[in-house]
Amino acid sequence: LVFQGSTLAFDLLNCSAMGWLLLLRQGGASISATHPYAQFCSRPQDRLDRAVVCFNGLQNNKKWPYRDMVLDFVSRFWCLRSMSGSPDVMMVASGQADVWIEPSAKPWDLCPMKVIVEEAGGKFFNFQGTDSIYAGNALVCTPAFEQLLRDTFVGKF
Repeated sequence: LVFQGSTLAFDLLNCSAMGWLLLLRQGGASISATHPYAQFCSRPQDRLDRAVVCFNGLQNNKKWPYRDMVLDFVSRFWCLRSMSGSPDVMMVASGQADVWIEPSAKPWDLCPMKVIVEEAGGKFFNFQGTDSIYAGNALVCTPAFEQLLRDTFVGKF
């Protein structure tokens, strides 16, 4: 739904959960029309041994100069998922995962993801530490993991 050039709300099919997520600009998110709007990106814990990390493109790790650091970092989590960007972001936004790391993406891929995660109460930033979708990479997380991701990734590559 667009009004006077501004996105107010949109529906997105969550393929990972086969459900719809309704987002309202600055109004929160809802998993269906019958649920109240809420901040979903709110897993209450910040323990790595209970956290789920999603890392897109992990199969390309031989190309990365930061390969060893990444493999060490993700090994500390309870669960690692390396499937696809959009479903992974939906998992963080809906509280099913804690962290999503995207080492390479286009702005048009990151734009809806940024809106989704921020409206759900999560954090979106890039390897440079800004919230720009034009950096070519992204870090998404619940608020509890923001500082860990900033300390680990921002300004390091």
